[in-house]
Amino acid sequence: MAKIYQKKIGVPEKPLETKRTKRLRITICALYVLTISFSALPFAQDVSKGGDAQLLTLFNMIFDGFRLGADRNFGVVAIGIVLLAVPIIGFLFESFDKTRLFKCATGIICPIIGISLLCFGISGYISLGAILSMITYLLIFILSIYLMLVITADRHNQIMESDARKPKHNFKIDK
Repeated sequence: MAKIYQKKIGVPEKPLETKRTKRLRITICALYVLTISFSALPFAQDVSKGGDAQLLTLFNMIFDGFRLGADRNFGVVAIGIVLLAVPIIGFLFESFDKTRLFKCATGIICPIIGISLLCFGISGYISLGAILSMITYLLIFILSIYLMLVITADRHNQIMESDARKPKHNFKIDK
């Protein structure tokens, strides 16, 4: 029996993971881990009613908000959870997705969410952890766009090579 299968047009025959894309993917994963480690640094300065400045890490924002339980702290807890979840989600997609372009989409969306929350979501003054996170988010954004361009160029080259091997005519030549 002959195997009958249908080949999708424009889809590469094998998964595309070249040395260059693997290096870029691992670099982006390392930047996500670095961003997660910045959550232990001070993210914001909160000025209390007495005029005392208090440095808040992401863990302080989350756990002190749960401990105090006031309605005012719900926004701080939500922002802290999202700021901690964004690099974790980005890392998981980047590390496990080796063949699709979905890792590039999350590599573009996660830094946009993270930077917008750092700029507009944190009340008070941003501190060292937030600034370093913004810098790594910008690097992740740029590298994700570059990774997407490299993958699409490699796929295009692979399709062009497979088309070059096919005969240009449909008729049979008899000698």
